[in-house]
Amino acid sequence: VVLMFPELEKSFLKQLTNAIRDDGYVPHDLGPYYSLDMPSDGTTAPPRWKDTNPTYILLVYRYFVRTGDVEFLRETYPKLLKVLEWELSQDKDGDGVPECEGTGDTGFDVTPITGLSSYIASLQVASLMAMVKIAEVLGDSATVSRISSILERARKALNGLFNGKVFIPWTGEPKAANASFLAQIWGEWWSMLLDLGHVADEDKVKRALESMLSINASVSECHTPNMAGEHGEWERYSQLTASWPRLVFTVSSLGYALGYGKWLEAAKKEWNTLVKLGLTWNQPSRIEANCKPEQGYLDHYIGSAASWSFTYKYALSKVSM
Repeated sequence: VVLMFPELEKSFLKQLTNAIRDDGYVPHDLGPYYSLDMPSDGTTAPPRWKDTNPTYILLVYRYFVRTGDVEFLRETYPKLLKVLEWELSQDKDGDGVPECEGTGDTGFDVTPITGLSSYIASLQVASLMAMVKIAEVLGDSATVSRISSILERARKALNGLFNGKVFIPWTGEPKAANASFLAQIWGEWWSMLLDLGHVADEDKVKRALESMLSINASVSECHTPNMAGEHGEWERYSQLTASWPRLVFTVSSLGYALGYGKWLEAAKKEWNTLVKLGLTWNQPSRIEANCKPEQGYLDHYIGSAASWSFTYKYALSKVSM
């Protein structure tokens, strides 16, 4: 959308900006079901999610990078700062990353994650890198200095989750310290699209991609599950034993972009399952461990565009601003 219909993307971002709560929280959506006039705070509200605010920052920066629309950036900047402040207010230990509270306060909404999450940490690092760039464009040197300091702490926290093979899923419950979580470097996908640099040490990022390829992508003939590896309490949650096609395609595109050609095979396996299920244009939220879509899956869910991640950089070379 941002490449082919930038004005449509801008309209969406303006609506989302107008829906930001008074305290700086970015709603999960503009309105569930058939209405765009009742933005919701997420499927588990009233708990507020830790991933919507950094995603908003990245969406705004992506629009600017693709369009060069500095006036929109300047217009949105006060809200961006407020959005960042809300996210930082959720960081209770000063490491630059909000902790998960076990209330379904992330996109993994039916999994009561607690503690420091590599998914949230990597997304937070990417959004902080984007905010530094935004502040630089707008000449706000004081904010550049402040956010750079927070970024350093956040990146240190993320690097600290690396155990030699993967960034551990989270530090609290449900116990999953030695499992491999497909969303562990989600922020790296954003940073790859936006040329922000690595969210963590490059060798750790690449080792994690290698591990996910050998662990997550090898345990099933039909899909690549969100979590794999050492058994633990997390196995009680179908959201983790299932795959999210949108997550598989984006992580696969990241691995492929960083030189791991076998990630294309993981994407192909997921795609072939969707073809077999007759759901290529109506992808389910998830594919269960039994290789079937979740019962009562959300119709025409949000992930169908994810496979285009593979062509994004190529498309950029064909589109002039």
